[in-house]
Amino acid sequence: EARTVGAVALRQAEDDPERLKLVGIRMEDAARAPKDGAIIVDERIRGYVCTARKSFTTGEAVGMALVEAPLAAVGTRLAIFEDECNGRRRYAGVVAMPFYDPDGERMRM
Repeated sequence: EARTVGAVALRQAEDDPERLKLVGIRMEDAARAPKDGAIIVDERIRGYVCTARKSFTTGEAVGMALVEAPLAAVGTRLAIFEDECNGRRRYAGVVAMPFYDPDGERMRM
């Protein structure tokens, strides 16, 4: 077994139920991706959008977010709040990553 500095701490962090999880998200409204740093809410802050863009290949608004572990399951609906949305929430679903070409077929062309 290879040992690295911090391996014990990394193992403990992986099992921490309070640790935020990185997930893929796909917006329900593909017209615009949320701003980086937008917060994910469910009566309180439960995470935030790390990065999101509109995919030129798929035409979908996709990104990644850090969310509390109970929200990390594929299919979970996330409510996203942005300052520019006049108090309305935008919605995204947690999806598997990668978003496009998961088997790397395009890389083998």
